[in-house]
Amino acid sequence: KGADGLAGENGQRGEDGPTMQIRFRPIYSLFYPNEALIFAEVKASWKENGKVYRNESENYIFHQREPFTFTSIGGSGGHGGNGGRGGNGGRGGSGGTGGIGGLGGKGGDGGFGGPADTAKDIPIGMLGNGGAGGDGGNGGRGGNGGNGSAGGCGGNGGRGGNGGNGGAFDIQVDGDPQFRRAVLKYMSFESIPGKGGIGGSRGESGTTGAGGSRGIGGAPGLGGVGGNGAKNGKIGSIGKPGGSGVPGKKGPFQACRSTDGSAGSTGKTGKIRLR
Repeated sequence: KGADGLAGENGQRGEDGPTMQIRFRPIYSLFYPNEALIFAEVKASWKENGKVYRNESENYIFHQREPFTFTSIGGSGGHGGNGGRGGNGGRGGSGGTGGIGGLGGKGGDGGFGGPADTAKDIPIGMLGNGGAGGDGGNGGRGGNGGNGSAGGCGGNGGRGGNGGNGGAFDIQVDGDPQFRRAVLKYMSFESIPGKGGIGGSRGESGTTGAGGSRGIGGAPGLGGVGGNGAKNGKIGSIGKPGGSGVPGKKGPFQACRSTDGSAGSTGKTGKIRLR
């Protein structure tokens, strides 16, 4: 049987969105003497396993009726790896060639005639006829071809990684009630979770092995030579060639239970805290 394919690797979890601390306060400009502008101080921090590994800060200035949305987006989960393809089944071995038939035996020589007896006027006896040669042996039957083996199953697809969580917001608004109302009316905050990764596809099954070729029958044996004599014996008959073997069968179909990887889960939404 062919080797089974390896399972695809699972996708990695998406990165969590940054935790955002935003402080709003009014500021004034000579260019807008009749309006308290909105100053936003944003501090973003990325965490992994509770530890901060990255910090960024940005400052923004808005008019009081200028809408703006602050977002913290979790990363998408990694796609699962595809399963490996199963190995091809092995081909059956070829049948062996049949053995060559044996050579027929030599026929026996004819006997010598008896001695002459001149006193009795008896001549020398005649030489006997030679015996026929033995028949050649039949060739051996060729061996059967070996059966092919089943192909290996494809590996399971890897699971998609989970999406990262959307980051949390910690919002502080300084200033009078009118300024606070303007900030909360036109400033919006979205914590968007990352999508789960796509699962990997299962691997293809390997092809089944072909059957081995049949063995060829052995050559027939030659007939033996006839014996010497007054009349030489006949040569023996040639044997029959051996029959060919049966070809091997194609490998069996392998019922596989490989599965596609499941998709990762969507991350969670972060909390929004206002103070």
